[in-house]
Amino acid sequence: MNIEAECGFPHMYFGHASYSFSSAEKIICAYAVKGMWQLAELEIASRKLTPIETGYAEVTFVRASKDRAVFRGGSPTEPVSIVEVNLQSKNAT
Repeated sequence: MNIEAECGFPHMYFGHASYSFSSAEKIICAYAVKGMWQLAELEIASRKLTPIETGYAEVTFVRASKDRAVFRGGSPTEPVSIVEVNLQSKNAT
């Protein structure tokens, strides 16, 4: 998947992780397109990027393990919250 997007944050934002390894083969990452942030799963070997629909336009402080990802998310309709995503079902809670 080729997209024109921004990954990461300026260095002045220490700790605002935009990616985390969920395994040796996969990275959970956040990227922005036209100011709207999206969570995705990146398969390292194939470079396949699969968006994960969360309903949040701001995605920061990304952390992941084998089964779940957690991030701070917010949107125009949702307050800033800590969001958990089940990486098997891709459901966000």
